[in-house]
Amino acid sequence: MEKSLWKAQYQSSAGASSTGITTLDNGLIYGGNAIFYFTGEYDANNKRRSTATVRIKRYADGPSILGPIDEGTLLLSGTMSDNTIFFSGYLENNPACKVTAKMEKLIDLLPPDNIT
Repeated sequence: MEKSLWKAQYQSSAGASSTGITTLDNGLIYGGNAIFYFTGEYDANNKRRSTATVRIKRYADGPSILGPIDEGTLLLSGTMSDNTIFFSGYLENNPACKVTAKMEKLIDLLPPDNIT
């Protein structure tokens, strides 16, 4: 995946949901929602399957779909197409805390000199 901006809709195994924004940048992940920011890495060598490790860290007060945590690491796997990614996974230190998500591509990010 080249540099691109994605909308993400998350749901926990407890039924809570959230939305956020994510940038994929040649194997790197950056993003967040109203409570957490996150960074990580993904592997999309197999164009249909992907794995990711995402570190999350709280920066604002509010309820988390993952329970009362301030930071953690999500281990994820999923399927990809050009415009949609579905993934599922869990918190590394609490495998019972599961999460699923659907991501939809919003836009490919262009170098600044190509923006009109």
